[in-house]
Amino acid sequence: MKCDLCKTNEATVHVEQVCEGSVQELSLCADCAGQKGLSGASPLSLTNLLFGAVAPSELSNGVRNRKCRACGLRLSEFKKGARMGCAQCYETFAEELQSVLAGMHPGRQHVGKAPVGERANSEIAQIQGALAQAIAAQNFEEAARLRDRIGAMKNAAGKETSHDG
Repeated sequence: MKCDLCKTNEATVHVEQVCEGSVQELSLCADCAGQKGLSGASPLSLTNLLFGAVAPSELSNGVRNRKCRACGLRLSEFKKGARMGCAQCYETFAEELQSVLAGMHPGRQHVGKAPVGERANSEIAQIQGALAQAIAAQNFEEAARLRDRIGAMKNAAGKETSHDG
């Protein structure tokens, strides 16, 4: 089996991590495992290994000792726990965060789902804009259709919230 990182050498180090019920596996050659600071002596999470665990060479050059001026959190502590100490940490460690997030997320803008109520409110607002345009253009048939659609959506939203309580 080839190394998952360099894709050339034979893998001799195999790492497994169970995260929320799914098993993640990584197979590395001795060189790549050494570059990532992975030895049989200490456990290391797969996330840290792939997204920014400090290599042993960084221990001597002072990178690991950089710390937040506001709360004193060191870069090495952030990389171990993956938690910021304060709001200033985001600015202090911005460079490291950008590289970690770039590897984890495909884009720079959130495109996830909105809560159901927010989606409905947003859609109603869009339809209300179209309704105003239809009225301004004196397209009263379209305006009536849009008005009825808004009413039906508000009615449906009211029924959903009355059953949730």
